[in-house]
Amino acid sequence: MCSGVNNGLCEARMALGSYDSGSGAMSHAYIQYPPFRCDIPGALGVTYDDANKLLLVPTLGEIYSWSVSSDTLPSDPVVVKISQGPVLGVRFSLDCKILAILRSNTEIEFINREDCNSFKQSCKSSSERILGFFWTDCPDCDVVIVTTSGLELNSLCLGKGKLKLVEKKKQSVSWFVYTHESRLVLLASGTQCKTLSGYQFSAGGIVRLPKFDANFTKSENHRTFVLSSENVFIATMYGRLYCLQTDPLAKMLHIHRFYRDAVISQGSLPTYASNVSVSVVDNVLLVHQIDSKVVLLYDILANTKVPISAPLPLLLRQYKPANSPEKPGADESSLYGEGWVFVNPDVILDHTHGLLWKIQLDLEAVAASSSDVSSLLAFLQRRKCEAAKAKQLSCSILRSIIMERRSLSQVSSALDVLTSAFGHVKRSSSKGTPIGRMSSMPLILTPGMQPAAFATALAISNAAELSYGSLRASSARAFINGEQEIREPEQESSSIRFSETENQAASPHVSPQEMLDNVFAVIDEGMAVENSFLVAVMVQYLRSARAEQLTIPPGLYVLLVRLLARDKCYARIQHIVADQVVEPSKALALELLDIGAQCSQLEEIGTDMLRQVHAHKDYLERLLHKGRLLEGLRYIRQNKVESPPCVRFLEAAAAKDNFVLLASVLRFCCDFVSTFEHTAEFEKFYSILKRDSSK
Repeated sequence: MCSGVNNGLCEARMALGSYDSGSGAMSHAYIQYPPFRCDIPGALGVTYDDANKLLLVPTLGEIYSWSVSSDTLPSDPVVVKISQGPVLGVRFSLDCKILAILRSNTEIEFINREDCNSFKQSCKSSSERILGFFWTDCPDCDVVIVTTSGLELNSLCLGKGKLKLVEKKKQSVSWFVYTHESRLVLLASGTQCKTLSGYQFSAGGIVRLPKFDANFTKSENHRTFVLSSENVFIATMYGRLYCLQTDPLAKMLHIHRFYRDAVISQGSLPTYASNVSVSVVDNVLLVHQIDSKVVLLYDILANTKVPISAPLPLLLRQYKPANSPEKPGADESSLYGEGWVFVNPDVILDHTHGLLWKIQLDLEAVAASSSDVSSLLAFLQRRKCEAAKAKQLSCSILRSIIMERRSLSQVSSALDVLTSAFGHVKRSSSKGTPIGRMSSMPLILTPGMQPAAFATALAISNAAELSYGSLRASSARAFINGEQEIREPEQESSSIRFSETENQAASPHVSPQEMLDNVFAVIDEGMAVENSFLVAVMVQYLRSARAEQLTIPPGLYVLLVRLLARDKCYARIQHIVADQVVEPSKALALELLDIGAQCSQLEEIGTDMLRQVHAHKDYLERLLHKGRLLEGLRYIRQNKVESPPCVRFLEAAAAKDNFVLLASVLRFCCDFVSTFEHTAEFEKFYSILKRDSSK
């Protein structure tokens, strides 16, 4: 059952198409059926190459690979022949020309796919064991081998068929975690494996991180807890790098943020369970409670230690094309199975059944279970993966709270969220900061460095009363660079229009033009609220938009004046024009002239506005209509109007049957337009003048 703000959401869900969750339940996160399948006879397992976004399946004599970088199902696999033997790990080089296979804990085989030549790299010492390896785009090395004695940085020498050791970073290592997204490796050492140290290998060079200790609660029976790689995750959220460490005894997730010269604790989040794993989808942190099979959603930028919405199960979403009776089998519909492994950032590998799933967010479901409108809008303004949907939901939510006639202060706060977010992006764009792109520098951000792609502003207005003279009052704004809460949305009708200009199609932010087209105009067309309340909301939006120095489309002022005119509030229209609540424009001037039929003062204001905005043609037409010919000629001379309507002035003068006036206009036209004396129009009116002078 949906009501209130969520009515629009229900309608939008119905319009999206048919889907079946298998249980009819709603969920904030889902996996889309069908998954990526890899049913290969004799498969030794399934693994994921996060650097190249490849699903890899080794057999005794071949490596099968599928690209899963897009949302479409992969085509036939690429097959690489290998010699028989154990396969403990496999990764392609970043250009996919070299295949590296971990054959044992002491040996890695490298295969050149172009000439099929291969060579093997073994441990330098008999006491060392290889824990794993990864490829890098670092200028100092090509491949890093992690051993129990530290890191071996190697460059690839294909001509000589070997690796060249560039540098060895010695330290005792129990286990490690690495993600290509972050280019960061964390090494665990110590008797409890709680001491972590890290290096980042990127195109900008190598950055060494200070050591830090993991946090975990001591058990009541004094059993020694040993940290494992399953307890530590590297996450990238909003362009920042974090170490996420689960504490099973305390049922907490401890968060550390990486800086270039420090590792700073960011506090802890409750997981409410001991057996958990994490994913990151569109910068949202998902905590999976494996045993209870539910997902908690956290926004790291929200100033809250509670999930952004109620915990719900992970959903298996099944779209049902009319000509496709396919349904998931028991192996595919079994969620959180024993073979499930969560891979950074949003991938699930099912080792048991050879499946790969991608986790996605359901923004409509998040909205339906949220209640704080301003926090929800701020959450939506930070979404990138489904930016268009986030924008539609934002507009739908705003329309709903206006049509529900929420308090002006609530609506004003919601408006401030949207204007502040759009204003921040526009300012960043004007400074040349690329929106939505990461720097080529190492991803570890120094304190105070805020990526323009992700920093979003949230403004909270304290105004509760409408005052036309208060537009210059500044609102209390707090930028969501690590502060402020989040929650709730809806959807849009098929008639809603969205701007495709200024990169807005790929942005969740709502421009003033889109605010006009998809919020105010839609409400006005549906006559959903009384004119006076919509006017009050629009004035609040103008206040907020001007505080962010946004450019207001003339159509918004036109609609504001039109709404006031419907209620015959002509004095208020004069007031907002005089107080510069509305900005002069040709469109607004023409609207005032239309209203002028009921109020002569507004007609004069509209005529004067045409002159003010240099709408020469329209202003001269108004003067001609009023018979103020000489005033029009003076305006043409003072403003040096190009291509003045000489014929229109001459026709008006001739119609007045005034010899002196016609002579003055004809002389002006000849003086102001040098070629006019040689035209047929000159001959015509000169003949009329001669005829009248002879009477």
